[in-house]
Amino acid sequence: MSDDTNKEKDPLEGGHIEVESSAVGESEDAAAMTGNVPSSPSDETPTLESPKPPPRMKRHSDKRVVTELRADEVRWFYKRQVDETKWRPFNGADSLLLEVRWRQKNDVPIDFKTVEQVAQLCKRPTVVVLDGLYKLSETGTEVTPIFWSDTALELRRGTWFLAENFQPINPEYAIQIEEHHLKHFRGQVIPETGHVFFDKDTKKLILTELKLENSYARWNSVVDVNLYSTSAKNRFLRYLSLSKGAALVRGYKEAACLTDCPKPIGHIIFVIHGIGQKGYEGLIAKHTDNLRDVADTYYEKHFDKEKTRPIFLPVEWRAKLTLDNGLTDNITLRCMEAMRNALNTMRNALNSTAMDIMYYQSPLYRQEIVGGMTRVLNQMYDTFVEYNPDFNGQVSFFAHSLGSVMAYDILTGWSPLLLYDQFVTHMIAKHIAEAEGDNRQILEQLQEARAQIHNLEGGLEAILQSSDDRLKFKVANLFCVGSPLAVFLAMRGQEAINVIPKTEDVQRIYNIFHPADPVAYRLEPLIHADYRHIRPVKIHHYNSSKLKFPYSSMPMEMHKRSLRKVSGKKGSSKKDPEMGNIVTNAEIGVDATKANEHGEREDDDDELDDDDDGSDSESTPDSSMRHHPGSGGSSPRSGTPVSDAPAPSSKRWWNFGSKSSEKSLVETAKDVVAEGAEIVKKISPLETLLEGITHDLKLERRLDYSLRQGLTEVSYWSVLKSHFTYWTHHDIIMFVLTQLYEEH
Repeated sequence: MSDDTNKEKDPLEGGHIEVESSAVGESEDAAAMTGNVPSSPSDETPTLESPKPPPRMKRHSDKRVVTELRADEVRWFYKRQVDETKWRPFNGADSLLLEVRWRQKNDVPIDFKTVEQVAQLCKRPTVVVLDGLYKLSETGTEVTPIFWSDTALELRRGTWFLAENFQPINPEYAIQIEEHHLKHFRGQVIPETGHVFFDKDTKKLILTELKLENSYARWNSVVDVNLYSTSAKNRFLRYLSLSKGAALVRGYKEAACLTDCPKPIGHIIFVIHGIGQKGYEGLIAKHTDNLRDVADTYYEKHFDKEKTRPIFLPVEWRAKLTLDNGLTDNITLRCMEAMRNALNTMRNALNSTAMDIMYYQSPLYRQEIVGGMTRVLNQMYDTFVEYNPDFNGQVSFFAHSLGSVMAYDILTGWSPLLLYDQFVTHMIAKHIAEAEGDNRQILEQLQEARAQIHNLEGGLEAILQSSDDRLKFKVANLFCVGSPLAVFLAMRGQEAINVIPKTEDVQRIYNIFHPADPVAYRLEPLIHADYRHIRPVKIHHYNSSKLKFPYSSMPMEMHKRSLRKVSGKKGSSKKDPEMGNIVTNAEIGVDATKANEHGEREDDDDELDDDDDGSDSESTPDSSMRHHPGSGGSSPRSGTPVSDAPAPSSKRWWNFGSKSSEKSLVETAKDVVAEGAEIVKKISPLETLLEGITHDLKLERRLDYSLRQGLTEVSYWSVLKSHFTYWTHHDIIMFVLTQLYEEH
């Protein structure tokens, strides 16, 4: 006989059960087997109808008696991976919905209590569980993702559980045990203590037993039920009186209810991938799972008082595109046998990554990419609203790399054909000036016709942009991470005043980057060159005490290098004629290799420099205000100038009572008032810098936000890795939650 026919079934499958030894304390894990959820013979999925309750039965006592399990006593479970040993319970609301659907398909009566709870939810086309991300399959044995393609999650209906961890036993055995239990104990009173015998009791009354395949169940009372394995190993241990059965519990430890569910969704964050997804279609779903899990943790910790919650949904735009239909792969060079593996792998990797940029830059394929991504976004939004008809929240984009450029273009309606149109307009005007006779008349007619097109509603943009390229919803925030958007805009000759979209389709743009990311660029200097002297906003550590102060209150600060240029030669002390005070290197910076308490690098140059004190200690409103212009502080990179008055000498014990070194209280007060008046008249380097920026180019809100670089992130590998660190970076996720909730 084959090995498969000799395998023993274990009703304890799904939980880690140990065979305990009362004498020597030895234990062994129970063997695991695979069990399936019982399903209806019908393969068709019926529509959810209002559940029909069974006829009421008269109760002669308030005490609990043995009868059929109510729907809220049953708990449903799922597994994320096939090889996962532990079953995960659904929340109470999801479990109730799954149980009602199962009872409807199998013609099992539903109790009155459950009917009252779920009647309002029976109008939905199908059962949606796990925060609205999965739906029940037609067979009722698994749930599948709604918004992305991935393996389904196996389900298990739990009625009998292992007492030590409340893992559900194999459904095939649970059904037989339930039928035997009702047959022998229906109507009997259930003790309030939950048990009759204790483990130390050696003589227990055996009321009944049920033989199962490779095991048997024994009832010592209506609530004392144990399961024993009949494998050869366990029989030997029982012969030595060293083995005990696994205690079982009927019904889950807590009743399921509709209030046991997450808060309603108030914000959708569509996660858009960049290049390199060809052949790795499921990668963006895994990245989004990481973001979602971390966001859920920090939401419960910091934003638990909010009435709504966010949800992260992956957007896979690359998988359904045809583009050149494999032409690039056909023309890719194939190498000799000795070099085939290495070079072919490298070329295939380049075709899967860098080619996406070339496709997007090509007028031939760009329209397919933009249209495909827009259709995916609209379909996902429609699907979400279908399953969440009460949703009236906001939508944001979390776009990585090239995906941020695509999202920006979709929101602003930009097309490369607009550049070509500008070029054609310029060339027509040039040829009109040079042409004569009939040629000039034809060119003038063409120019007039083009002007009429521009005067139409929506202008040329409305003609070049099809209805498929327009989103059905507005976007509140565009979070660009590791984004080359700035260099794309620079190559297009984007006017500074138009960098921030003047459209209702997007309200706010955040340009988030790692200091070592070779793909990311700053946006603010694109608006005005002087913004290159101002440091990007530093994103706080996810566990920092500074989180209680909003980012909107953080002042602008200049780079240390820019301050040195204003103050004088590097390494010297020079009086600034604009400031009227002295700024030294000691006042400007700290040790370039200093690390703060989170082990992060504090370099002395550009985006790599950090706060002056290099600490993340507890802040107070008074201490934070010292960086604001005119607040009387002394930070050289903030808007307040450094005082040129010498620091007062502290009083020591050896000059205590010295009249020559002391001033009267009145004289000291006068000096303080005079120094304060002098400071007010001074202008800091930052204020001087900002005065040179015209009003229409001044930032109302900051655009550039920088992560903090760790001490170990100094190698070439860390530079390359920094472009993909955003998916697991806790600081970014905490920053996004802060902008969604705390800032507003």
